[in-house]
Amino acid sequence: MDIQETAARTPWLSVIIPIYHAEKYLQQCLDSIRSQTESDFEVLMVDDGSQDSSGEICCRYAAQDRRFRYFKKENGGAYQTRIYGAEQSCGTYVAFCDADDYYTTPDAFKLLRQYLSDGNYAAAQFGYEKKFRHLKQKKPCVQAPVPVDR
Repeated sequence: MDIQETAARTPWLSVIIPIYHAEKYLQQCLDSIRSQTESDFEVLMVDDGSQDSSGEICCRYAAQDRRFRYFKKENGGAYQTRIYGAEQSCGTYVAFCDADDYYTTPDAFKLLRQYLSDGNYAAAQFGYEKKFRHLKQKKPCVQAPVPVDR
C-alpha cells in the first residue's frame, strides 16, 4: 500500500498491537481480529525488536490482507511502541490490543462501533475475560459508565 492509498483511506478503527517475542500467541490474536464481522479497520503490528518469528508471522498477515500493516522498530518498550503505532495510524478511533490477547467474539468491533455511534465519545473502556487453562473469569474494568466530557 503506497502513501497516497493510505492517505485516501480512513478506516473507522486502527488496532495497534505492540509485539515483543510473541510468536506463541500472535497468530490467535491476529486471527481473532481478521475474523471480525466489522471490516472497516486497519491493524498496525508494531514489532518492538523481537528476535523470534513474530516478524515472519506479521509479514505473512500483511501479505495476505491489506488491512494489516507491519512495522519493525528498535526495542523501546510497550509504551513507546504504542505511541509509534498511534503516530502511524489512519483510523478515526484507535484501539490497543496486546499480542497475547484475542477477541472472543467476531462481533467485538461491530458492538464497539454501535456503542460509540450513540454519542461523540473520546474514549471507551470495556471488560475482559481472563482464562487460565480450564478456568474463565470475567473482569469488569469499570462498575458504571464514567462520563468523560463526551
